[in-house]
Amino acid sequence: MPSRKPSILVVGAGPAGLTAAIELRRRGFAPRIIEQDKGPHVESRAIAINPRSLDILQPSGATSRLLKRGIKLTATNIHGPRGVMIRLDLKNMPHKRRYMLALPQADTEKVLIETLGGRRMIEWNTRLVALKRGKNGNSATVMKAGRKRVIKADIVIGADGAHSTTRKQLGIGFAGAAYEHDWSLADIRVSGPMSDKELHAFDTRPELVA
Repeated sequence: MPSRKPSILVVGAGPAGLTAAIELRRRGFAPRIIEQDKGPHVESRAIAINPRSLDILQPSGATSRLLKRGIKLTATNIHGPRGVMIRLDLKNMPHKRRYMLALPQADTEKVLIETLGGRRMIEWNTRLVALKRGKNGNSATVMKAGRKRVIKADIVIGADGAHSTTRKQLGIGFAGAAYEHDWSLADIRVSGPMSDKELHAFDTRPELVA
């Protein structure tokens, strides 16, 4: 008799959780995915996909879809009061993909959800509130539509962001320091002589604009 495949719960349907679910399904597993939001994000949020991520997603077919939508950034420029202070040429990266792919997170998630099989593959409006480890697996208490229920899983993957409930429930620390600054993100149209295939950041102290 073939051995039973472990049951897997993925907490969070952002790029990390979706990628984990895609790769698990590609290997014959059937992960269950929960997300506390009511649907995919609509804001830009993160905009860069690195070459290694594209490598990982290529076997699933997601990479070709991402490349059709994104912009290949070939350089990063840091501008000061008198012009460019620092220029990083990404064409010198020791990788077959010598660029960073620029794509709003909302579009990235849309592609990953399509690759996974559609929105129906995710349990939206479902929030993890408690997680217990036991000899016979893990018990995840979730809240949906004002009601609590328990999901049993052999493996739990916490992909629920910087304020991860999964991590806190397991008592796992989060090393690092916070930036004590406010950041704003806006989707705007600009024009000018600069290449739209490169990233530009401007040191306009006390502000930094990219």
